[in-house]
Amino acid sequence: MDDHAKKLASVFNLSEYEARLYISALDMSEATVSDLASRADIPRTAVYPPLKQLASKGFISPLKSKGKRTL
Repeated sequence: MDDHAKKLASVFNLSEYEARLYISALDMSEATVSDLASRADIPRTAVYPPLKQLASKGFISPLKSKGKRTL
């Protein structure tokens, strides 16, 4: 985990994956789960629990696009 993710994780009590996903999401106004997983260098199948946690903590908001699933 890089220094920014470590600081974010410690300040906001986030897991490593939550911190990496949040930092990755900051650069994108909209993204698919695959996009976020790729950018955060996290396996796509491991992204769902930390994304749900980030949404429940108010760090991100799920969006529903045409024909796409949401969290």
